[in-house]
Amino acid sequence: MTDVTLEWGLRRLGLSQEFKREFSVQACFGLSFVIMSPFVGLSSSLGYAWFVGGPGPAVWGWILVSGMTFATGLSLAEILSGLPVSGGPFFWTALLGGRHSAVLSWITGWCNLIGLTALTASSALATMYNVAAAVQITTGVILNAWQQLLILQGILMLSGIVNSSSPILLTRCMFWGTFINVAGVIFVVLLLPTVGPWRQSPKFVYGTFFDRSVLPFNVPSNAYLWSQGLCLSLFTMAGFDSCSHLSEEMKGANSAAPRAMIWSIIASSTIGGVFLVAVLFCIQDSDALFYSSATNGYALGQMFFDVFHARFGSGMWSVPVLVICTVAGIMTTIACITCASRMMFSFARSKALPFSRFFSHMS
Repeated sequence: MTDVTLEWGLRRLGLSQEFKREFSVQACFGLSFVIMSPFVGLSSSLGYAWFVGGPGPAVWGWILVSGMTFATGLSLAEILSGLPVSGGPFFWTALLGGRHSAVLSWITGWCNLIGLTALTASSALATMYNVAAAVQITTGVILNAWQQLLILQGILMLSGIVNSSSPILLTRCMFWGTFINVAGVIFVVLLLPTVGPWRQSPKFVYGTFFDRSVLPFNVPSNAYLWSQGLCLSLFTMAGFDSCSHLSEEMKGANSAAPRAMIWSIIASSTIGGVFLVAVLFCIQDSDALFYSSATNGYALGQMFFDVFHARFGSGMWSVPVLVICTVAGIMTTIACITCASRMMFSFARSKALPFSRFFSHMS
């Protein structure tokens, strides 16, 4: 389908072509894949998944969520091929939701917008964890709340500035973000077992569940804890609908956007799963992850620190790995703002936001 035909399709829906179609399928794939960065997912959620259930629920939860995400992605990709519209899910709900489509669309739009806003903030927060861990390892200084907040705001401001620039710069950021996430994961996956003197057994990685029904935790339901362990994979896989939000800026969006969505899910689930398993196998001290004293409670940073400390007697060499995680996190935050801004524009264009005229204005 040509871009002229796509513009005609938008007019039939009561919309006009307000974006330039400057993004390729590779750029759209990069956006979606970078949002589902395994570095960011594990940075923010590994400690929680480890605390509530341990390695077993994390691994099997990843497989379960990856399969369900792929199934969901297939359904959404089919709809996206027929309705390549920025705003995606809420717009599709308005057209396909039946008698209560208006209410369902409004709810879907707000959930999507709030979720993307939270995803942006959490990506910046995960990136800040890597910076704070690197500072503590190199200087011994534990950043206080205000210092952490300033770093967080700096990451968000940098990401906003990049998004305010040209689409060419955004495309390059998505290319380098994809490269860093793929090459970085390969590098870390090869590095950790090579450096780490101790590796966990397959039984520990795939079969260990920490029972929290006993004191001092006293959680009444292990099933509940197992389900909480899914947060690691659910958070990492969030954002694959970003391809729909960029569809009005893509060439040949009716075929390119669905392909980018499906392939980004496959890539993220595969590469992220390999990264997760490698990290779990290379844990040197499982008890240390509960406290993470060397990185002020940051489990992934503590794991990197322990690997190098066990081999060299110093965790200083974990800092370059944390730098890779930081750069990947910045790219993810940039991609999240790209996606959230398109979602906000589309929602405002439908007059569903306060000050919709302001937020839907194109300069």
